Amino acid sequence: MRDFIKYFVKYPVSANVLMILIIIFGFMGLFNLRKTFFPERSSKIIIVDAVLPGSSPMELEQMVTLKIEDNIDGISGVKRITSKSLENTSSIIVELENKANNQIVLQDIKNAIDRINSFPDEMESPTISLMEDFNPAISFAISGEVTLSQLKKNAEEIEDDLKAMEGISKVRISGYPVEEIEISVRENDLKKYNLSFQDLNRAIISENIDFTGGTVKSVDENFKIRSNNKKFNPDEIAEIVVKKINTRIIKIKDIANVRRIWQDVSNRKYYNNTPGVVINVFNTNNEDITIVSNKTRSYLKNFNKINSNITADIIQDNSIIIEQRIALLTKNGVIGFMLVLLILTFFLHPSLAGWVAVAIPISFSGMFILASFYGITLNVISLFGMIIVVGVLVDDGIIIAENIYQRYEKGENRINAAINGTLEVLPAVTSAILTTIVAFSLFFMLDGMLGDFFPEMGFVVIGTLIFSLIEAILILPTHIAHSNALKGIQPNTKIKKVIDKTTDILDNVKSKYYAPILKFAIKILSQSF
Repeated sequence: MRDFIKYFVKYPVSANVLMILIIIFGFMGLFNLRKTFFPERSSKIIIVDAVLPGSSPMELEQMVTLKIEDNIDGISGVKRITSKSLENTSSIIVELENKANNQIVLQDIKNAIDRINSFPDEMESPTISLMEDFNPAISFAISGEVTLSQLKKNAEEIEDDLKAMEGISKVRISGYPVEEIEISVRENDLKKYNLSFQDLNRAIISENIDFTGGTVKSVDENFKIRSNNKKFNPDEIAEIVVKKINTRIIKIKDIANVRRIWQDVSNRKYYNNTPGVVINVFNTNNEDITIVSNKTRSYLKNFNKINSNITADIIQDNSIIIEQRIALLTKNGVIGFMLVLLILTFFLHPSLAGWVAVAIPISFSGMFILASFYGITLNVISLFGMIIVVGVLVDDGIIIAENIYQRYEKGENRINAAINGTLEVLPAVTSAILTTIVAFSLFFMLDGMLGDFFPEMGFVVIGTLIFSLIEAILILPTHIAHSNALKGIQPNTKIKKVIDKTTDILDNVKSKYYAPILKFAIKILSQSF
C-alpha cells in the first residue's frame, strides 16, 4: 500500500486523471438513472383467472378452483396460494418466493394447468399472467356539471391520448360503475304474443354468439369458420327476432324496453361535491416518473384551455416528492461542502479545506457509476440513503488531511508528510469505513417487501463510502502534497487576518473554557472509578 500511495503522490497527474474520470463517468451514470417513486422490483404475484358461464360459486370451487390449486401446489418457488370463487369466475393468486425465477415458475404453472383434462367443456381457457408492478406517478380528477356518460367518454379519450404519448403506457380510470344492458319485459306484450321468458332467453343466446366452428380444408388453403355476432348496442339487441307468427316477426323491441344503464353499485367519486372521474397514471419499470408527470401536466393544461364545462384537477403528483428529495439532497450537499470549507479554513488552511470538500462530489460520482450498472433508480429510498451518507463522507478526509498537515508542521517534507500521514491513520480510517459498510450491508439480508426496497439504500451508502475511501487514500494525499498549504504559500492577506483572528478566539475558548471543563470531568470520573 505504501508504494501505491507513494506512486500517486509523486505523480499527481495519475490522481488528477483518476479524479476527472470518476467525475465524468459519474455524471454520465447520473443522467442514465431514471426517477421512480419506489425501487423497481420484479413482480412476485401470478394470477390465474378461469370463467365458467352459468356456474355458482360452489360449483366453480369444486370443478375448477380446487383442481387448479391441487396441481400447482408444490411447484418450486410457490410461497402461498389464495383463491376466490365467485359466480361464473374463479380467481387464484399465487405468491412467489423472493428468490424464485418468475418466468420459470410462470411456465411451470402453465404446464401444470394444461395437464388438467377434467375441466367442464363449457369453461373458457384459463388466463395465466404475471402481475406487473406499477408505480403511481400522477392522479387527477375530471369533473363538471355534465352526465356521468359524458365524463366516462372524456375519461376514455384522455386515456387514449395519454397512452399515445411516448413514455406513458399505463392509465387506469375509476369513479363510475360498470355499464350493463337492461332488458325490461312488458308483461302484457309477452302474454299478447304467447311468449315466455325462456323464449326471450333462447333468442338472445342464439343471436348473441362468438365461437369458432372449425376449419374447411382445400387443396390450396384452409378456411377458419367463425361466428362473431356479439351485440353490445341496445338498438342491435332490440332488433333480435324472438319468434315468427305467420307473417308477423316478433322482435325484442315488441315485448321489452332495451337500454344501457349503470350497474346498481355505489362506485361513484366526487370532486368538490361534483360528480367526477379519477384517472391514475402509472410509470412502469421502464419509464421515468418525472417524464410521465410532466407530460401529463402539460396535457391537462391544454385540456383545461379547450374545455369549459369539464375541468381537470391534479389530486396527487408523486414526482413532486422525488424532486423535493433531490432538492433536499442538493441543499444538504452544498451546506456540507460550505461547512467543510469554512471550518477547515479556520483550523488548517484554505487549500486543505477545498480538497477535503471535493470528496463529496467525487464520492457521489463514483456511486453513480456503480448505480448505473446495478440498476438503481432515483427514488425515495435511494435518495434517503444519499441524504444519510452526506453527513459521513468527509470524516476520513478530515482525519487524513489534518494528520498530513500536522507532520508537515513538525518538519517533514511535503511528500513524506503526505505518504506517512496517510499510512499512519489508514488502519483507523479503513476500519471506521468498513464498520459502517458492514452495518448497511445488513439491508441486503432483509426478506419480504423490505428486502425488495432497502437494499438500494444499503447499496447507495456502501458505494459512496467505498469511493470516499478511495478518494481519501489516493487522490486527497496527492492534492494535499502539492497544495499551497504544504508549499508554504499563505492565503490572501485579508483572508489570513480573518483566519488569525478566528484562530485566536478559538484558542482562547480552548484554553479558558474547554480545557478546565475537560480536566474537571476527568477528575470526577477518575474519583468515581
